Amino acid sequence: MLVLSSSITDNFNDVLEMIPVSKRLLITSRKNWEKADQANVNKAFSQVHLVEEYRDSAEVELKALELFKSYGFSRIISSATGECDLLRAAQLREYLGLEGQDYKSALSFRDKKIMKDIVTEAGYNAPKYAEVNSGIDLIKFIDKHGYPVIIKPKRDAASIGTQLIEDVNDLGKVMKKRFNTRQYSNLMVETFVKGKMFHIDGLVLNGQVIAWPSIYTGTAMDMMEGKVYVDHLLSPENPLIDLMIDYAKKILAIFPTPRNTAFHFECFLDNKDELTFCEIASRVGGGYISWMWQTAFDINLRKAFYQIQAGLDVSKPLKLQRPKCIPGSIVLPKKRGLVKNIAYECPLDFVTNYSTFCIKGDMLEKSENTFSPVLSCFILGSSERDFLEKKDKFIDWLNSSFYIEEN
Repeated sequence: MLVLSSSITDNFNDVLEMIPVSKRLLITSRKNWEKADQANVNKAFSQVHLVEEYRDSAEVELKALELFKSYGFSRIISSATGECDLLRAAQLREYLGLEGQDYKSALSFRDKKIMKDIVTEAGYNAPKYAEVNSGIDLIKFIDKHGYPVIIKPKRDAASIGTQLIEDVNDLGKVMKKRFNTRQYSNLMVETFVKGKMFHIDGLVLNGQVIAWPSIYTGTAMDMMEGKVYVDHLLSPENPLIDLMIDYAKKILAIFPTPRNTAFHFECFLDNKDELTFCEIASRVGGGYISWMWQTAFDINLRKAFYQIQAGLDVSKPLKLQRPKCIPGSIVLPKKRGLVKNIAYECPLDFVTNYSTFCIKGDMLEKSENTFSPVLSCFILGSSERDFLEKKDKFIDWLNSSFYIEEN
């Protein structure tokens, strides 16, 4: 078994423990290996192989083919939340004749233009969108659809490279700094959707979907502007539960969805209660989504995804029950400025896993993606209302305990 993992964030001893193989191989980057718990990773794998440039080279593919000649592994596993591994793993599987998600399926869940083509051709709502191969393409789109628009890479994650263009001043900044030959083939633009943003997460097990929706309080754009970002599970009493789960099932049905996989699906609900597709991935959702599922349902999405890719049938032990509580995460992203005040502990008894990622006196730069926090924490609610009341109390405390002097 070969695991491709651009980052080493999973507890591999836990997520791989039920996979009965004699030899476990890992390919990762030297940079991430230097920051990893190497002793723990070495316990999980027979061999660890390092490459210098993981993301933007073919070193991984060459190393994988070399290892296949030596060991003849039968499964290639991409990391639970690693977008850049999905296409690479699929291409290697096809080339080597191995089981697992093929390239066509992986690409449809990876390329944001292709996925919107699939959705709109099936008659579902999506933002207006287009590929951007030059600055003129962007201007033409704005001429036709007006402001605001979102420009983003077609194949990235965590809102990396995503920008909101609200007016001609924003357009000027993008035109000046954003365009270069390397980026042309990976950009798209779409209209900005006003509405609440939800995500539906879950597993497809032998073709059957188990899923549960959550809501983002705030948007990825808010987070990249340094605003508090909240994500929590919906309670069983929420009237949107059935609507969201049914919508996810319909969307998965029009995609070349593997018979067994994890998925992370984002959508908007506007003021007219109409659903609009945002994007979908055939992997586990990032951030604290796995923790939310583990806490609410006793289901480890990451572990299930590794086992699925290894060919194990996990459908029998995994049953989605009523959530035990309403868990959620609160993240404060970075914004440019000097950290003048920060509390390293939180006294509120309903807050858990309070973590800080800077110290007083640090000079911060603005977040460029959704995984660059200043601090984060978890809150458990008995209901959505209880969670939101606790969230408000935490933010009141945070406003008196944390301050960045912007410059």
